[in-house]
Amino acid sequence: MGIGQELSVVAAAYLVGVMVAAVYGALRIFRRLKKHSLFWISLEDLLYWLWCGFYVFLEIHRTCSGRIRWYYMLGLLLGGGTFSG
Repeated sequence: MGIGQELSVVAAAYLVGVMVAAVYGALRIFRRLKKHSLFWISLEDLLYWLWCGFYVFLEIHRTCSGRIRWYYMLGLLLGGGTFSG
């Protein structure tokens, strides 16, 4: 895998991180618009994390043939960190 391919993997991982953070941001906005009990907040968080796990797993499988690369994780963290706040 050359440097060009690695950079495209980092860019894809960055976008995955942005997507994961954006979905959680939307969930936070939804929670502010409509108050939830602890049960519903817990259920929403459980479903969110299940979705995140499957989504990130599928994207790793699609972009890296299922191999976890350190630069993929770096792109994922950078993408999630730039959108959250």
